[in-house]
Amino acid sequence: MQTTTNPQLGLLDALMASAPSNQFLERLNNLLDWEPIEVALWSMYPAKTGRPPHPPLVLFKMCLLQHCYNLSDPQCEELLCDRISWRKFCGLGLQDPVPDDTTGEVDGGARARQPGVQGVGAGGRTDGGGRQGVLEPGAL
Repeated sequence: MQTTTNPQLGLLDALMASAPSNQFLERLNNLLDWEPIEVALWSMYPAKTGRPPHPPLVLFKMCLLQHCYNLSDPQCEELLCDRISWRKFCGLGLQDPVPDDTTGEVDGGARARQPGVQGVGAGGRTDGGGRQGVLEPGAL
């Protein structure tokens, strides 16, 4: 499996291919065309100096996992380290580092609140009980 961070295949990638999968995440991954999303996300990373950033598509998919499973940043990081199916969905191999829980919200979410940037989230949807909507695994 080619990963977002390492285009070269390795021994660990063969192990990931035979690992159990999460059908919901596989359907979501196959349903969406990630290329235009990735292009749009890279356009929000104007800095050309400093340490290379985590691929923004990985961070975006982590946000989707947080939204779908109603997780905090630390919970998402922990589960991404633990679940191979989540690593596959995010495009991370077993050898790739997981972005830590402070990576996505370093600016306090200010980038997502900029004019013209539409964030990912419940978008004001509620489940009828006043609670922000959570995308259920059976919804796709």
